[in-house]
Amino acid sequence: MFSEQSNGRRKTERIECLQKAKAQTKTELESRSKAGWDATPINAARLMRTMDKLIDQDALIVNESPTSKDILMSNFQFTSARSYFSNSSAGHLGWGLGAAIGAALASPKRRVVACLGDGSAMFGIQGLWTLAKYRVPLLVIVFNNRAYMAVKNQFRGPEERIRIAAEMGAELVGPEINFSRLAETFGIFGQRVEQPEAIEPALKRALEQSGPAAVDVVIAQNTRKD
Repeated sequence: MFSEQSNGRRKTERIECLQKAKAQTKTELESRSKAGWDATPINAARLMRTMDKLIDQDALIVNESPTSKDILMSNFQFTSARSYFSNSSAGHLGWGLGAAIGAALASPKRRVVACLGDGSAMFGIQGLWTLAKYRVPLLVIVFNNRAYMAVKNQFRGPEERIRIAAEMGAELVGPEINFSRLAETFGIFGQRVEQPEAIEPALKRALEQSGPAAVDVVIAQNTRKD
């Protein structure tokens, strides 16, 4: 009897500890998410939370955004019906758009959304032609931080090293890439979002399309501090 009571007490203590940790994590997440909520470039957490609000509850998210992945997972609510497909952020780039097209063709009655980093998108940009050719009803959201941030974040020393890394090709500027215009050249509905208040109307218009749509969102760079 003593053993059962002891085990029950320990179980209760563990549950309370987990609940406290969950509440603390939620509070910290809210604080981080609200920091720079109205700033430009756009706070990635604000984009993810707007997506969470507007995208179907049985949607399939295909994600290839290595440095925005954690922000997406923290601010977009997944369930048994709302699915997530991705792979390790190491190894290769450019698979995301093709995989999302395949998922959309395999699930014609389900909303499929491709979440792509701008660097990842550039490795598979020819997929836009396939989207246009077959009018695949896929929503593509580009998390455009204007850099190969997975590369840039490897240079965590002095600022001079960051600058050199950018000069070596980690920055996607000069010229800056406008993915909405790229989509439009293929006859795909495209929108570019540079202001936070424009996120929701842009996503709503994209979700209304019967065919493919692309939303290019200019977000802040998620730079590692360690």
